[in-house]
Amino acid sequence: MVNISPEVSLSITQNNVAVSSVDISGGLVTISANATDENADDILSYVWLISGTIPSPIIDGGLVSFDPSSMAGGNSYQVDLTVTDNGNPRLSVSNTIKFSVNNMPLDAGDDDERGKSSGGLFSYLLLLMLIVFRQKYLKQNMFN
Repeated sequence: MVNISPEVSLSITQNNVAVSSVDISGGLVTISANATDENADDILSYVWLISGTIPSPIIDGGLVSFDPSSMAGGNSYQVDLTVTDNGNPRLSVSNTIKFSVNNMPLDAGDDDERGKSSGGLFSYLLLLMLIVFRQKYLKQNMFN
């Protein structure tokens, strides 16, 4: 039987949502390998090459997980994977995934500054309500 090289694709998720860039405050990041081999009896091994700037990666076969909270925002990172089968001869395939890290979370579908307020509208409405109630209170007490 002829040995056929494995195939592998990589994907990245943050809190189980597919992403192309990572938010430092967005929670756990997982890079997943989907490796296949047409030789059903082949056993696949994974060798990850992870940049030293990715903090404390946890490697479990075809998965790499890490917490991005201590990473530098605005930087790009790269993770490489080589998958090798145990056929004769041993065959390997490599793939790379690149991603960037954002300092602040981005709103879905919102690339500009709209929607990035930290409650300014709520504070304004609350202040307006307090003014209205104060005026009503003063009017009631002036006539009593």
